Amino acid sequence: MASQDSTEIQIHDGIQQLINLRRVVSAFSTHFLDEQNLSLNDLAIICELATEGAMTASSLAKKTGMQNSYVSTKISSMLKQKMITEHTVSGNRRLRIIGLTPAGKNVYKQIFAAFPEKYDEIRHQLDDVLEDK
Repeated sequence: MASQDSTEIQIHDGIQQLINLRRVVSAFSTHFLDEQNLSLNDLAIICELATEGAMTASSLAKKTGMQNSYVSTKISSMLKQKMITEHTVSGNRRLRIIGLTPAGKNVYKQIFAAFPEKYDEIRHQLDDVLEDK
């Protein structure tokens, strides 16, 4: 009986930590990414393209861990925002190559420059969450 109570407490504590972690990520998103009108998934796509260069949509999905259909939706949205470019490979019109526009590169540079300070804030919040075990 005592081990069942202990297990329930551990599960409850684990769930509470996940909820608190979500709050930290949400705060990061609200205060940092909302300034750029970006989601965390947008940031993942921008960072991947900035560091790895232009690539196919399917490669982008694999590298970010997102579903192909979701990446396709994000590509459409980011094309409208003029963050990324898209072109097809000659000889294969279905093969789309995705890259950053100058505006997308600028957003990456701004985020990259601001990230150390924001990361310290996030790290302190995570430390607080993890200490509340």
